[in-house]
Amino acid sequence: MVRLQGAGGAIAIVAGAALCGASACGGAASPDAAPIDAPPIDGTVDAGPPQLEFGCLGTRPVPPDPAVLTARVIALSTPPPISVVEAATVSVRNAHGALGSAATSNSVGLATVTYPTGGVQPAPCATFLEVDTDAAVAGGPYVPTRQIQWLVSSPPLPVPVLLFTPTKMTSVLYGVVGRRWDPALGTVNVVVDDCNGRRVSGATVSFAPAGAAVVYPSTPFPPFTVDPANQETQAVGSAWGLGLTPGPTVMTIRYAGQQLAACTLDVPAGARLQIFVPR
Repeated sequence: MVRLQGAGGAIAIVAGAALCGASACGGAASPDAAPIDAPPIDGTVDAGPPQLEFGCLGTRPVPPDPAVLTARVIALSTPPPISVVEAATVSVRNAHGALGSAATSNSVGLATVTYPTGGVQPAPCATFLEVDTDAAVAGGPYVPTRQIQWLVSSPPLPVPVLLFTPTKMTSVLYGVVGRRWDPALGTVNVVVDDCNGRRVSGATVSFAPAGAAVVYPSTPFPPFTVDPANQETQAVGSAWGLGLTPGPTVMTIRYAGQQLAACTLDVPAGARLQIFVPR
């Protein structure tokens, strides 16, 4: 489990864990043997004792150099649930451009990128895995997707990256709260964990500048359930920032009256960002 630097207190926040989704961590199976069992946006709900553990805050582990990241590119299918996406372009990037060379997903949706870190842990949210596709890719076109790395690491198993078509951005995400996806704006999906990977209920997520809405779904899988009365994360630990203005955006997470974590995101127009904090 990677750990995050929190401001003013102890807790943890993706892109899934040292960039790994809930079902992608643990074990030593080879990437090709890994089943396509990645959850959609919000992962699975981890059962566990009610006492959350936030003692991991304050550490910034030295990253491997080079770091190696394997992505499994998947998409919501019709009929659902998911299918692999072949020929997607996968790269690790920061504000200055690509780190290392890009890779192309194969017939089972896998792509591996090796990139230099210099042995220095970058600021939270400064590095991200980006997946893009050509309009001619089967099942597409897909909305560009970034899996934000809170901490740089080399996950042991493939990191699931879920793609949406423009139609599904409205029908699956925005439509559940009576809105339509606007490709001129940005979307951020956040999942908040504690240090042991348990989902955190009762956290709030804010963005500055504010977007059209922040909503807190009650279910981890499509079709999503969103109660407009929810003002904090539910058992799935999830929050959505909808209709965000492109450009630098400060994301702040608070829990039990204190700021747990904050970072500055570069929100791109027409793309979806996924963040698992603190992984």
